[in-house]
Amino acid sequence: MRLDELLERELHTEHDALPHNEGSLDAVIRRGARRRALRNGAATAIGLLLVAGTVGANAWLLGNDTGEVAATPTIPETWTTYTAADGLATDCLCDIAVATDGTVWTAALDGISRFDGVTWSVVATPQGLAPEGLPGISTTPDGAVWVSSDFAGRYAGGEWTVVVDARSVDELGPFIDVAMSGDGTVWTIEGDHMGMLEDGELVLVDEHFQPTDDVRFGGMLDLVIGPGGKLHVTGSTGDGVYRLYRGDATSVEVFDVPSSGILAVSPDGSVWFDQGWFDTEARLIRWDGAGFTTYPLGVSHAVFAGDGTGWFVGSGAIYRLQEERWTRFTVDEELAGHEFAGIALGADGSVWLAVADYGVTRFHPGSDPDAGSPVDIAGTPYPESSWPSPPPTTEAPAAGV
Repeated sequence: MRLDELLERELHTEHDALPHNEGSLDAVIRRGARRRALRNGAATAIGLLLVAGTVGANAWLLGNDTGEVAATPTIPETWTTYTAADGLATDCLCDIAVATDGTVWTAALDGISRFDGVTWSVVATPQGLAPEGLPGISTTPDGAVWVSSDFAGRYAGGEWTVVVDARSVDELGPFIDVAMSGDGTVWTIEGDHMGMLEDGELVLVDEHFQPTDDVRFGGMLDLVIGPGGKLHVTGSTGDGVYRLYRGDATSVEVFDVPSSGILAVSPDGSVWFDQGWFDTEARLIRWDGAGFTTYPLGVSHAVFAGDGTGWFVGSGAIYRLQEERWTRFTVDEELAGHEFAGIALGADGSVWLAVADYGVTRFHPGSDPDAGSPVDIAGTPYPESSWPSPPPTTEAPAAGV
């Protein structure tokens, strides 16, 4: 059998599964929009290089009788949908993440599920760890998996640990996200407070984000880790002014920004925001450090691959931004639904989507640059662009619970 036939067969070995529980669908979507799980861009970049290297090697093997090298075959896009019938705890999901070992994790009110590349299984949680709120799930570079809800729970070495139980601390509400910056610091975000873990204990570090009296902290809203492991957090001063805090455990830069909803940071350091993603006048905003560009697109989640390709979740569709070209994918291309609770990238370039009420859709874009439907989404300068406010502070975090 020729190599291109083998490739074709391998890409079709997975079968598509056939298309409730408590919790509002709208609540799942809106909560998911506020919880931007940490995505490992470095692992994605390695995976993309491996895939590219494999395809390149195949070109040398596909010869003909004249000894000429045939063109590399175009690998088609593939779609696979997984539901509770395939082993998921439920079809109504709240979040999704990919761990450093390639396993895929989903969070739901009905439990945590794990995909090992072949099968889905429900990961048992100890008594007392069952979430009472809508849970988020994220992964850290050390290989751990974190659940953020009424508690911050860590899964590593086959065991769960409740690191912080917000229900036992008066000033804490449910956690929104957990992430690890490049210096190994584990950060938590919880509506009104920013925290970091020191020796397994939660330390509130709100003061770290108040470098001067005129830059007041009014609650943290979103948390993303950018290139080089740099922490990016958005918050509100409480008077309609939004701030971006960028730094680490020793220093923080503060910037005025037009939105509190940070989606992702691309490999070139650009920060992407959503503004009213569920409104009719929603827009996507990009800040490159010098100015803001706005796009007429409502987005709830975003993630970037190591090669700079961006994937954005809109209403009823996902969008790919590659070298300034936008492409849209919808249910016409086999998406399982119209609303999504989360997105993650696999090391092989696969896009994993938590489809609200319809389980998980795995989409591999293949190597066809014309896959999907091209769309014209032009960026324009954002007229209300602001500029960096106070200089960075070098004061280290202090104070605790």
